[in-house]
Amino acid sequence: MYLLIAFDISSKVTEKTLLQNFLQDIEKYKNQDEGISHIFASLWLLDLKNGLSSLRKMLDAADQFQISYKMSFLENKPEFIA
Repeated sequence: MYLLIAFDISSKVTEKTLLQNFLQDIEKYKNQDEGISHIFASLWLLDLKNGLSSLRKMLDAADQFQISYKMSFLENKPEFIA
């Protein structure tokens, strides 16, 4: 099972420092677990077999920086066209 998570960074554009700190904070989790893909600035795909600890840290950071998010659970890994 996979999780597609989108962080709402649009509402924090005026608070540039806060936004940069949040993005830097979650970027460090990209290599901690297998199966984590950074799709776009605010969009992440996690393989839930391996990425639960990173997911928890990302959600903690979102709460800390007051960034809202949306999650979609997917049975199969999606294919993105670049």
